Amino acid sequence: MTNKKLPSAFYVGFAGLIIANLIWAAAGPIIKLTLNYIPPFTFLFIRFLLVCIILLPIVYIQLQKYRINKSDYFKIFILGIFSQSSIILVFWGLRYTTAIDSAFISLIG
Repeated sequence: MTNKKLPSAFYVGFAGLIIANLIWAAAGPIIKLTLNYIPPFTFLFIRFLLVCIILLPIVYIQLQKYRINKSDYFKIFILGIFSQSSIILVFWGLRYTTAIDSAFISLIG
């Protein structure tokens, strides 16, 4: 057996996956606590508004480099509506369960 050293990009990617999992692990309890004070639609609106504000400059720069075909606009619109509107089902479900039960359900899924 040879002892090959892994590239440093491997460790950066691995650290990124761990950080993403920690963020998503904390999301359930945070959402559960937030739903006691803010309705689900308002929370999602604020969440997506902040993401849009943060990502708008990046998207604008990328759209200057790469043009989108006009026939793809409808597909992007439908994908955005259906993929993001399904999150409300998770928020409604969290209203009726505990955060730990939600984690177990996600783990099984």
